[in-house]
Amino acid sequence: MIVEQTLINISFVLVIAFLIFLFARILKLPEILLLIITGYILGNISYQDILPIIFSEDLVYSISVFALLLIIFTGNIKIKFGLLDKYSLIILKFVGFFMLVELIIFTMLFHFLTGISWQVSALISIILTGASPLVINLFSHLKSKATTFLSLETEIPSFDAIFAFIFFDIFLLQTENPLSSIIMSNFRFIILKFIIGFGTGLFVALITYKAMQKHYHQVYTPLGIIATILASYAFAKSLGGSGVLSLTTTSLILGNLHINNIKKGIMPINFLTKIFYLLVGIIIGTFIHIPYDVIFFVTSISFYICFLIIRYLVVHVILSKELRNIKDQLVFTIGAAKGFGAVTLASLLIQSKIPGAEIAFNYLVAFLFYSIIISSITALITNLLQRKTLF
Repeated sequence: MIVEQTLINISFVLVIAFLIFLFARILKLPEILLLIITGYILGNISYQDILPIIFSEDLVYSISVFALLLIIFTGNIKIKFGLLDKYSLIILKFVGFFMLVELIIFTMLFHFLTGISWQVSALISIILTGASPLVINLFSHLKSKATTFLSLETEIPSFDAIFAFIFFDIFLLQTENPLSSIIMSNFRFIILKFIIGFGTGLFVALITYKAMQKHYHQVYTPLGIIATILASYAFAKSLGGSGVLSLTTTSLILGNLHINNIKKGIMPINFLTKIFYLLVGIIIGTFIHIPYDVIFFVTSISFYICFLIIRYLVVHVILSKELRNIKDQLVFTIGAAKGFGAVTLASLLIQSKIPGAEIAFNYLVAFLFYSIIISSITALITNLLQRKTLF
C-alpha cells in the first residue's frame, strides 16, 4: 500500500511539474523557483486525504542523487579541452579562490550566528559556491565579458558537488570530534578518495569508449550510457573513492573523445534528466518548513548580503583586469544564482539526521530564493536601461 501511494504521489507531482514548467516558460521565469514553491504548498497544506503529499527521506535522497549524477554527466560531457582559453583558466582560478575564501569566512559567520556545528556550516559554505545557469538566459541581452564569464562559471566541472560529497562522507559522520582533528586524521583518506575517484573514472571512460565506438542502438546505447553513469559512481564509492569525482572524470574524458554513438545516445538522457529535474524540484519543496519569524528572515538576508560582499571582493581581486567597470563586476557578482545543484546537494542534509541539518536546509532554500529573485530583477533592470539608451 505504501509503494502504491508513493507511485500515485510521484505521478501527481510529475503532472503538476509539467504544468509548472509550461507556466514558467510563458512567464520567462526560472522554473526551479516555481517548482519549489509548489512543492512547499503540496507538502505543508492539508486537504482531506490528498494533501499534504509526503515522501520518505530515503526516496528523496536516492532520487536527488540520481538526478544530480545525470546533471553532472550531461553538463560535463559538453566541455571540450581544446576550447579552453585564457578566460576559462581565469574562471577556474576565480572559482578556486572564491571557494577557499567562502569556506573560511562564511563558515565562521554561519557557525557563530546560528550556533550550528562547524561541520554543517562548512558544508553549506561549499554548496553555496556553485553557480547555476538558471538566469543566464535572462542576461543574454548584455554583450559583455560579465555574461561571458557567468556562462563559463556555470559550465566548469561540478567542484561544489565533488567537495560537498567528500566533506559529507568524512566530516559529518564524525560530529563529535573537532574539525581540525578530523582534517589532520583524515588527510590521507581525502587524498585517497581523489586518487581512487580519478582512477575509477578514467577506467570506466576507457571501457565505455571501447564498447560504444562502433555500434549504435536506439535502446541499448542510451541504456549503456545510464549504466556508465551508475557504474562510474558506484565503483568509486565501493572502492572508497569519490563517486562524483569519478563521474566527472568519466564524462570529461568521453566528451573529448570522438564517439558519435554517445552524441546520439545522450539525447534520451537529456530527456530523462529533465524529468528528474522537474520531479526533484517539487519533492524537495515538500520538505521545506520555513520558520515564519523575523529573526530567520533578517539572518538569512544578512547572510545573502555577506555572500554578495564576499563574492564581489573576490571578483574585484581576481577579475579586476578583465571586468574593469563596476557595472560588469556587479552583474557577475549578482548574476550567479543558486539552482538545482544546490537544492539537490541539500538532500544530503535532509537524510543526515545531524543536529542543525533542518535549519541549514531552510537557509539554503532561502539563499536559492534570494539569489534567483535578485538576479532576475538585475537582469530586468539592465534590459530596461539598455533599451532606454538605444532609444
